[in-house]
Amino acid sequence: MKRVLVAVFAIVGILFAVSCSKDNAEDTLLTLSKKSITFSSNGGEKSITVTTNVEWKTTAPSWIEVKKEEKKLILKVGENKTLEELNGEIKVKAGNLVEVVKVLQQAMTAKVEITPKKLEVESSKGTATVKVVANIATWTATTNADWLKVTAKPKSNELIVEYEQNTTESERTATIAVTIGKTNEIIEVKQKVKTGAYLLPYLNFSKFTLEEIDKFETARGNKAGDKYAGGIIYKTKNKLFNEIAYIVKGQDSPSSYLLAVDAVSMQQNLEKFKSYLKSKGYSKTEEENIYINKEKTLTARIIIKKEDKLAGVAFFPKNTNDNGGNQNDAETFRVFPWIAELPWGATVQQVKDYEKANGGTLKKDFPLKQKDYDSYWYNVTTKDNTTPYTRYYTIGHDNSSTFNVGLIYKEMTFKKTELFYTKSGNGYVLSKKFLALAEKEGFTHTGVTPEDKFDKYENKFKNALMWTKIGTLKGEKTPTVVLQIQRGDTKKKNTAASYTNNSYFDTNRFKIKKVEVKTKVQRLISFLK
Repeated sequence: MKRVLVAVFAIVGILFAVSCSKDNAEDTLLTLSKKSITFSSNGGEKSITVTTNVEWKTTAPSWIEVKKEEKKLILKVGENKTLEELNGEIKVKAGNLVEVVKVLQQAMTAKVEITPKKLEVESSKGTATVKVVANIATWTATTNADWLKVTAKPKSNELIVEYEQNTTESERTATIAVTIGKTNEIIEVKQKVKTGAYLLPYLNFSKFTLEEIDKFETARGNKAGDKYAGGIIYKTKNKLFNEIAYIVKGQDSPSSYLLAVDAVSMQQNLEKFKSYLKSKGYSKTEEENIYINKEKTLTARIIIKKEDKLAGVAFFPKNTNDNGGNQNDAETFRVFPWIAELPWGATVQQVKDYEKANGGTLKKDFPLKQKDYDSYWYNVTTKDNTTPYTRYYTIGHDNSSTFNVGLIYKEMTFKKTELFYTKSGNGYVLSKKFLALAEKEGFTHTGVTPEDKFDKYENKFKNALMWTKIGTLKGEKTPTVVLQIQRGDTKKKNTAASYTNNSYFDTNRFKIKKVEVKTKVQRLISFLK
């Protein structure tokens, strides 16, 4: 019986103890004023109010310093010198109750100073150093250009930039990205174009617009200069070709022009420039100073006019009608058209008889009577393509004190321009066969007259000067060639050796349309056409 009572009391005691323990747990209080706290990367101190009716304690990560001050929990963190956020938990325990405070410290803000942020380097191969000062110990660098190599050196605050030689025709650009954490700083790199002895103009005639030309020229450091109808001029730093002209639209077909400083410099550099053209894919044609690029279907024509102190190179698309200056196929006269039947000194009656026999009709208001000579203009019924459609004569008076007597000047106009000139690019050049025929008759081509742009010739053996020009006459739409021949000793006191290579008579009767030439550039372009 005694043993039974003891067992009963033991069970009752255990139940009483469990009951008391449950009552105590239900009476414990624990609340926190904050359950999350955020610190800046600089760190600092913050507090949380802890409300409880029993003793409490905490556990925290090592980077968070905690301190109890009565009902306050003081949290303190140092500076975060990393580019990563710090996250942690503080556990507050009171009796059997636990509350958690989440703590976040922001990452350091990356800061960097780069000098310089715009890097301009020479065209030759080389190395440049950029100063990079950052507030963290690690950073990286990358580039978008295959001609650049970049090496980051954080310990010495340096970025080493290695660049290859620029062998292109224009300046080139690239960027370098310096990365620190999530921050990217951009360095702009520009490499100069090689300033060689020679250069080429913009030659993409499939995209031949002022906008595309300007992109090309600006990229290689050339500045836009004067504008004119249908075109523009750029100034260069090249020692031989100081200007580049472009014709984009208008009556002339698209073309590009290198304009030399002067004819003497061009002549001195001629052979080297020809070699330069060959290195760019151009090959020589049978015509002197004319080159073609078969791959790009381009024609280049070199012009040197010493008497006018002008020189340059014209570039234009090579079309199906252009044989690159090879004019061997151009037809010309079988007999030179200078009217051998009428020698110098022929009389008025001889001229009239010749015209009557050869289909000539004297034009109204002719002859024109002058003090020392008379002029006769005949319209001609054309028999074939090689016959002129007008013939003009100047005959010196018997009593003239200035001019020799008889026929001293002849002039003819022809519709079949191919007899003299052949199409070349956006202009005309003298036919090779006509030049050969003229030389056979003793005429040597000596250049172009400065003002009227007539091709001029001299024949000392037959006492004659000659001029030819192709152009469109007033009121007409198709081109015409004017052929003028003058007696070498037109004036009585002249000798065969004292030629002036200038006509004494009106050469503007036909009012040939031509571009008004005012500037050096426009004059040279008129030669290059």
